[in-house]
Amino acid sequence: MLWGALISVAIGGLMVVSAVLPSSSSAEIAIPEGNYHYWMQTTSLYNGKVSGTFQVVSGSNITVIVLNETEYEDVYSVTGLYTELSIVSGMNGSFSASQQGVGRLFIVFEHEHDDAITNVTVTIRVSGTSVTSLTIGVLFIAATIAFVFLWRRALAKESIAKPRRDEDSGRVQNKPKT
Repeated sequence: MLWGALISVAIGGLMVVSAVLPSSSSAEIAIPEGNYHYWMQTTSLYNGKVSGTFQVVSGSNITVIVLNETEYEDVYSVTGLYTELSIVSGMNGSFSASQQGVGRLFIVFEHEHDDAITNVTVTIRVSGTSVTSLTIGVLFIAATIAFVFLWRRALAKESIAKPRRDEDSGRVQNKPKT
């Protein structure tokens, strides 16, 4: 029982630690020929920041635009217009954007010339506090502590309810004569 509780608290602790550590990922993307763009979605963590680098492997210059959820879904995807959190153009470069609160961020890759496929290598880093992981980790630890407390309390009540049976208690013995 005790080992299970220790493992459970350790798992909760790892979730809490992972909630505040930055994460990164890399991908190779292809923007199709024609009037297309490629987008990636990430969850902006509480007081989070998304940053990254890009390198065009083949094709034309690209524009990288970072948009919040409302800007992407309500404006950009309908009209192609935007008010960006970050924008950068070229064959390679870096981008960065911060967002207060929690929400989704969209990283959009557009190519300048629509007549060819553009291949791009991208690395994205997200930092901030993951409210979901933090909450689950804390709840995991709290539930384990509560369970252990209740388990120990039940054991204590059980030991009070049952008197101890000692083999030598209650016997009358004669004193040895000297």
